[in-house]
Amino acid sequence: MTWLTQPLVLVAATLLAFEAGRCLKTWLPAASFIQPVWIAIAILLVMLKATGLSPQAYHSATSAFSLLLGPAIVALAVPLAQGLRETL
Repeated sequence: MTWLTQPLVLVAATLLAFEAGRCLKTWLPAASFIQPVWIAIAILLVMLKATGLSPQAYHSATSAFSLLLGPAIVALAVPLAQGLRETL
């Protein structure tokens, strides 16, 4: 196993790609089509293609990160739904 297939390296690459997308969105606020998630996907696709890492290897290395994101998203949805009810 090389250093590139280490889960911590790939999770860090994912977070850095998303942060790059956030920075790009901040620099170009008028460009509504620029979304951090889409930028992160593009960066990660280029990274996978450049390194020759298969999507299956990326998925297996970052599956724990994905497992933790599910409950976090649901936990964020609850306050958003409550705020929506209060504004309506």
